[in-house]
Amino acid sequence: MRYSQRLFLTLVLGISFCGALAQKAFVIKQKDTPVQNLNKYLRVLPPSQKFNSYKSFQQIATIADSLFIPYTKAVLGKKGQLVWGKLTLQNQLDQDFDGVLRLGSRHLNRALIYELDNKGKAILKKTGNFIPVSQQDLPEIPNRPKMKIYLKATQQKTFYICFHNFDQKPLSINLELQPRTSWGRFVQERNLIQGIFQGAVILTLLYNLFVFLFSRDRIYAYYTAYLFCVALYFFNFVGFSVEFIFPESPRWFFDVYLFSTAFLQIFYLQFIRLYLKTRSINAFWDKVMTIWIVARLVELLLMEIILHASGNFALVHDIHRQVALVEVILTVGIILVWKFLKAKMVNYLMAGIFFLYLGLVISILKSSYYGNLYFQVGSLIEILCFSLGLGYRIRVNEKERIIAREAVIKVQQESNENLERRVQERTQELSTANEKLTSVHENLQDSIRYAQRLQKGVLPLENRVKQLLPNSFIMYRPRDIVSGDFYWVEQISEHQVMIAVADCTGHGIPGAMMSMMGSTALTEIVLNRKTTTPKDVLTQLDEMIQVTLRQDETNLKDGMDVGICLLDFENKLIDYAGAHHPFYYFKEGELKVYKGAYRSIGGNYYDTAFTSHQIPMEKGTSFYMFSDGFQDQFGGPDGRKFMIRRLKKLLLEVHQEPLDVQKNKLEKTMDDWMNTGNTSQTDDILLFGMHL
Repeated sequence: MRYSQRLFLTLVLGISFCGALAQKAFVIKQKDTPVQNLNKYLRVLPPSQKFNSYKSFQQIATIADSLFIPYTKAVLGKKGQLVWGKLTLQNQLDQDFDGVLRLGSRHLNRALIYELDNKGKAILKKTGNFIPVSQQDLPEIPNRPKMKIYLKATQQKTFYICFHNFDQKPLSINLELQPRTSWGRFVQERNLIQGIFQGAVILTLLYNLFVFLFSRDRIYAYYTAYLFCVALYFFNFVGFSVEFIFPESPRWFFDVYLFSTAFLQIFYLQFIRLYLKTRSINAFWDKVMTIWIVARLVELLLMEIILHASGNFALVHDIHRQVALVEVILTVGIILVWKFLKAKMVNYLMAGIFFLYLGLVISILKSSYYGNLYFQVGSLIEILCFSLGLGYRIRVNEKERIIAREAVIKVQQESNENLERRVQERTQELSTANEKLTSVHENLQDSIRYAQRLQKGVLPLENRVKQLLPNSFIMYRPRDIVSGDFYWVEQISEHQVMIAVADCTGHGIPGAMMSMMGSTALTEIVLNRKTTTPKDVLTQLDEMIQVTLRQDETNLKDGMDVGICLLDFENKLIDYAGAHHPFYYFKEGELKVYKGAYRSIGGNYYDTAFTSHQIPMEKGTSFYMFSDGFQDQFGGPDGRKFMIRRLKKLLLEVHQEPLDVQKNKLEKTMDDWMNTGNTSQTDDILLFGMHL
């Protein structure tokens, strides 16, 4: 700064200081006594366009003292007003004075304080609820505008203060001066009181949260959320949020205010709905409360949009207060409605709301920081009433559960008596029916066993088979007493033997009937009609089955899969034909598969002709014919089918073994397969093997 400028500033400050001496100053005569009303010592520039702007302090300091008028005579009702004020303090004590000057309510957005000492030196200080904590003179309770005052013995200072509310809130100035010790006690009292309040709310919150986690009852979840919003509202209101959580973003105070008050009401309404079971009492009024909750969410969204679009918290606050007033009326009204509808446990809600609103009214009438304590006390009493109500609700629910359990026990006893009587009656009926069923079953078993003897009589005798084919074996396992699988062996001529292996539709008695029909038909075709070519035998067998069962009229699909081979020992030749049956032929360790026609005997009307396979009969070779029972058997560690690939591998392993060894290994393999899978036999099993 140039020398001439410094000289001018010194002259200006000197004139201002002399003017300040002429101004009526507040004289500090007592060290430890707070002074609440200093507004009469504050002189302001009259509101006008000329002074309603941020001018440099040097310009304001040059304004003659005569233009400043007493604050008590100024008209400052205009919203969004900027006011310059001037205050002089004189320490008449013989010792230094260390104090705090409070400027007014928490609605003061910004205040710039220029402090002049005896030498005319100016120091800038800032405060207000829009000023970050790092820029404020005192960090405690940042939403309460204030600054530190320090006067040496007999020292006098003048302060120029620029008051500004730019969020359209009417400017309210209320100067108070108190010693630093008094301010310290005030802060300690705030911390102690709020610590007790927050601790009580949080302990109640944690208890109900614990109950919710174990009971999963939603009412405790909503009550816990309500308590959290209560704690958050007062934590924010007394300035803790700005002081400790977001000190550099004081405007978030208003967002927390909106969210905490809105969701406090939402969770409160949800709590009431579950507490009183409103849906079961009256669906209409329950719907009214639901609409109210939705409207509260919409109002919160609109307020947030207005706040962040305009920055006008005053407007948002005014609207929000009107909504809160309507909510008070609605809350009282809705509680009275549920009282009229005789909802259980509504008295606890009425008591809690009474004490809450009583504390709120007292805090409004007190209109001070300490007045808010009445609101907090009312909130604590309300929480106590709600907690007592929840405890009573538990007892009522337990009593209802006991009554319901006793009713259930009574119903069960009556049901058990009726059931026991009916069981006795049914037992007698079942005993009689069981005797009849036992008799029928025994008769049926006798019939099946007789049918088994008949089927064995139709099948070739084992001695006869051994006589005709000494190097052969038959593995024959009916699933039931009688079987749907059958084999047929007959000597056609001195040097020819015909073998048939068949798998009829079904098993048990139906399969046995088909097997006897098939065996009789083969005897008729081969022995009586003298048909010896396997493919012709299959053709005639198909015609005979269709005619016998009149399948063109009955549409029965029953039939059989058959494999027939003619062993010609004179010409050393095997003639094979099959219907859905293959012929496995092993020569020198290699398997040759001769497939039958892709059709069955009876039950179908395909035009596919049966074909014969001429196979040389060579020494050392083996062949096998079988039904599908072996390969389709379930078992093994995974409970699956044995499958044809396992059967091929098994036959390849045993085909050069002696015939009795082959049969034993095949049977043991099947037994192990079913035992491993813990399964029973699912179909008839038939396998014919021969070594040449």
